[in-house]
Amino acid sequence: MINLYRRYSLIKKANLDNSIINISSATKVYSTNTSSISIVNGVFQFGYSFGTDYPSEQGALIKLGQNSKIIVRGKVLIGPGSSIVVHDNGTLVFEGENAIAHNNKIYCHTNITFGSGTCTSWNCSFMDFDGHHFNRLDGQNKDYQKPLIIGRKVGIQQNVIIPKGVSVGDHSIISAGTILRQDIPENCLVHSNSEIRIKHGYQSGL
Repeated sequence: MINLYRRYSLIKKANLDNSIINISSATKVYSTNTSSISIVNGVFQFGYSFGTDYPSEQGALIKLGQNSKIIVRGKVLIGPGSSIVVHDNGTLVFEGENAIAHNNKIYCHTNITFGSGTCTSWNCSFMDFDGHHFNRLDGQNKDYQKPLIIGRKVGIQQNVIIPKGVSVGDHSIISAGTILRQDIPENCLVHSNSEIRIKHGYQSGL
């Protein structure tokens, strides 16, 4: 009953400009009086399956801190088992026509942007901060938070991790299992080149 009230409150206070918001009953919702969702000429659907039969984790999560914002321009579908966490003063932007598959995790501290037409497969993670500070012994400490910007019509396959400070150019493809640690130009195919080593002469003890 408490979560029903939280979900209703978030939907009720959303800024809808000729738009629709639909959050599944399985989604746990935590928001503040100063957090907001703004949708312009579009649809924001969260926690519902949209045509895949793959299994997903139970439930989903939206957690918004003080003065945090989710901005949606156009149609955005986010599958079940996914999580969105936007910390205090953070801004998460979807430029529209985004299909974010099930079990995706989006952790926004300052700014994460998904360009128009960008879509992801399942089990991907996006974060614009480290979650904690790293202290270098030489005193040259780096920012633990930097914006994460993904361009237009980017294809992101399953089990991809994209951390802070990375930008991905328009129309690029990030292959399955890639951990992306550098900027990617537009019109590129990116994949991890993991080496498989085989040693003969072993037998399972099962």
